[in-house]
Amino acid sequence: MPSPLPLSSQTDTADNYAAIHEAVKACGVTLAASLPDDWMAPLVNRLAADPSITHVRVARESEAIAIASGAFFTGARSIAVMGATGLFTCTGELATLNLRHQIPVFLLVSERGSLDDHRIYQEVQGRRLKPILDALDFPYFRIASPGDVARLPEAYEWCRLQKRPVVAFLARTLLKGKLKGKPVAAPAPTRADGGAGAERGSSR
Repeated sequence: MPSPLPLSSQTDTADNYAAIHEAVKACGVTLAASLPDDWMAPLVNRLAADPSITHVRVARESEAIAIASGAFFTGARSIAVMGATGLFTCTGELATLNLRHQIPVFLLVSERGSLDDHRIYQEVQGRRLKPILDALDFPYFRIASPGDVARLPEAYEWCRLQKRPVVAFLARTLLKGKLKGKPVAAPAPTRADGGAGAERGSSR
């Protein structure tokens, strides 16, 4: 069983979740639809306990997109909350519904597969998700510090102006604290024609 984070780290990340919650409220959000991963669960629990926000738990991430999109037509301000894997599963809905019909939807998504997310089963997200968003012309940005969190209301208004999906990736350092352990040394460069540092005709 992995050792728990030091108390200071737990306190820092709890403060960060609280700051994100307050930033969501500052956006004027009154509806949140979610299917979170473990990084996002503390934020979802805060949203669910907030009497000013109607929280809807969904069975599939595409349902969160549909709920948040429908809310736009009622005048409600909404967000969809999910993990990176979940975002993968609903890019089709975002392209055919939101992008085609210019329906803004603001997504808070865990940034899985990042450089400091040492989970091999998350590495595909790190390599492929953002290139897919680029190909679909979905704007996205990274929230990695309390200063970034403070700009969420600004980003939310920009999303509504753009009338398209906008993704805010929440970084690991913000949600889970700094990764403990030794840094991994980069492998030695290898020449295509032989071993590392090998030179042609060096054998005698």
